[in-house]
Amino acid sequence: MNPMARDHEALFPASESDDLRRRWNDIQASFVDEPKPSVEKADQLVASVIQKLAQVFAEERSKLESNWSKGGEVSTEDLRQALRRYRSFFDHLLSV
Repeated sequence: MNPMARDHEALFPASESDDLRRRWNDIQASFVDEPKPSVEKADQLVASVIQKLAQVFAEERSKLESNWSKGGEVSTEDLRQALRRYRSFFDHLLSV
């Protein structure tokens, strides 16, 4: 893992992560009695997490873009800071 990636905040609030893990544990526990419905529920859960991740990352990218693409003159220092934030964001994407 990239050492910089460890500095990122969690993708989901702790309560949401706990709920997702609880739901996953419930799915696993139900597998013995209901294998196919368990796999279907797992697929739905994973799809919803992927959708949420896409939303979180799209919002973050939009924030980054708004910092430098305001139009007009942008200083080299502002662009340097923007590139630094993009690097951090890129590292975060790769750490997922």
